[in-house]
Amino acid sequence: NPAATEVCNNIDDNCNGSIDEGLTFVTYYADVDGDTYGNAASSVSTCNGAPSGYVADATDCNDNNAAINPAATEVCNGVDDDCDGIADDGLTFLPYYVDADGDGYGDASATGVSSCAPVAGSVTNNGDCNDGNAAVNPAATEVCNNIDDNCNGSIDEGLTFTTYYADVDGDTYGNAGSSVSTCNGAPVGYVTDNTDCNDNNAAINPAATEVCNGVDDDCDGIADDGLTFLTYY
Repeated sequence: NPAATEVCNNIDDNCNGSIDEGLTFVTYYADVDGDTYGNAASSVSTCNGAPSGYVADATDCNDNNAAINPAATEVCNGVDDDCDGIADDGLTFLPYYVDADGDGYGDASATGVSSCAPVAGSVTNNGDCNDGNAAVNPAATEVCNNIDDNCNGSIDEGLTFTTYYADVDGDTYGNAGSSVSTCNGAPVGYVTDNTDCNDNNAAINPAATEVCNGVDDDCDGIADDGLTFLTYY
């Protein structure tokens, strides 16, 4: 009737032609996922409080996932968890490099993939100079194999090299004019001695006995030295 007080009931209580006039209306937003943050695109305006499933907040950017809302902690998942408009913000991103041989060191020639979470088959270190051999990496010990085992740019460094000389005639005395330097022992047919003056004749070497033949048998630089010479008539 005209003397009635207008109350929130969707009725024209005071017969003035208006419904629920003069009352305070508040807009509420659907909160489908129940995280207390509502969907700005789905709302109702009422004068008697929030309907069931509605809240006053309208800042939820995904109302189908309770883990996504402005109060959520951003995690590495490619999703804007905290609804600030940026996915994975505030997280630490590192470059990951393929580690094909599984030695804990990535391929130095590979392009890194930036990620805030570990990448399967990849590592953050890209110092491997041979990602097809697990024995070759920056932590490896250099061994005598003509390979840069520790990826420092040098081959067989720090190892002891010895020079060996060809011993073609097999008399254990080598030819000073034919040598190799190795870190893993003498190659077949090589010796450490280089004092053979004729490496094509096993009877000629520093240990040979000088005989009368006009040849320097003992490699001292003189032929037939130490022999007794007689004059014949």
